[in-house]
Amino acid sequence: MDLLITPTQLSRRAELYYQLGSLINAGIFLPNAIRQLIENPPSRSYRRPLELISAKVEEGCPFYEAVESTGWLSSFDHSLLRSGEISGRLDVTFKLLSKYYEQKAQMTRKTFNGLAYPVFLLHFGALLFPISSLQALVLKAQILPWFIEKIAILGPIYFVVIGLLLLFKLNRAEPFLEVIERIAYRVPFLGKAQRSMAVARLSVALESLLNAGVTVIEAWQFAAVSSGSVILKKEVLPWKERMENGQTPSELVNSSRAFPEMFRNLYAAGEISGQQDDTLRRLSEYYHEDSARKYHIFTKLLVGVVFAGGALYVGYTVVSFYAGYFKQVNESYGP
Repeated sequence: MDLLITPTQLSRRAELYYQLGSLINAGIFLPNAIRQLIENPPSRSYRRPLELISAKVEEGCPFYEAVESTGWLSSFDHSLLRSGEISGRLDVTFKLLSKYYEQKAQMTRKTFNGLAYPVFLLHFGALLFPISSLQALVLKAQILPWFIEKIAILGPIYFVVIGLLLLFKLNRAEPFLEVIERIAYRVPFLGKAQRSMAVARLSVALESLLNAGVTVIEAWQFAAVSSGSVILKKEVLPWKERMENGQTPSELVNSSRAFPEMFRNLYAAGEISGQQDDTLRRLSEYYHEDSARKYHIFTKLLVGVVFAGGALYVGYTVVSFYAGYFKQVNESYGP
């Protein structure tokens, strides 16, 4: 399964499902729709897996089995496609998946946009300071020492970021990722932003799964995985046995501290009134917006901290320079 981490990748996945749904709604049979997508896919990297799926479908294999055999898409996609094909609502399923990935792309894009300026300031500061190295580079053409120094500063940061991205692909790394998530939850605004984003993703996934005809037990299992939160996943996965024994999701949600109070209250109300679809849609929109607001505040604070740190460092450099200069002057003219 490929790792979708950029807004462009997520938007291309949304476009794939949108085109499939549009072609089917236009009266084109699924095998022909797949062949048309092979000729003009949203991404060239999609051509090979679509060819494999097309070959399986031509042999008489159900579409969802053909998709699973490639190992290309996520278990969340597999579950929705299976339910959609069995229920005869594959066109609706494509629409739901397109909407899900487009919303996920928007959330990811806002996160990246918010972090772009702090990341730029970090690199700018690392390349500019210390001033003595920059002076040596400009005045004495000491390129190699300057380059080695910057690698020593930025290298560990890149190593950590790339390592974390790789860890997200490994199931065995979940205990470590849970520790990181719990630490992030304690950071002002960042923790609440991440929690709201996880709840928004869970709400979107849960709405999509239930609309596709997935049973409520399976829907909660896959939605927890789709939330991207190890804490929520660890909390929800054991609910399967308890729901099979007669407990309702609202009872389990109300007894859990992993969900915000408003989510618990509104979900219970939606379950009682039979308007879960509308409730989950409103919850996903609210927590999506709440996450965006808190990420915005966090990035503003982060920029302020970076600016303040840079100003203090510049001030320290200037004071140290003049202190050393006057010390040399005093020593030269001293008794």
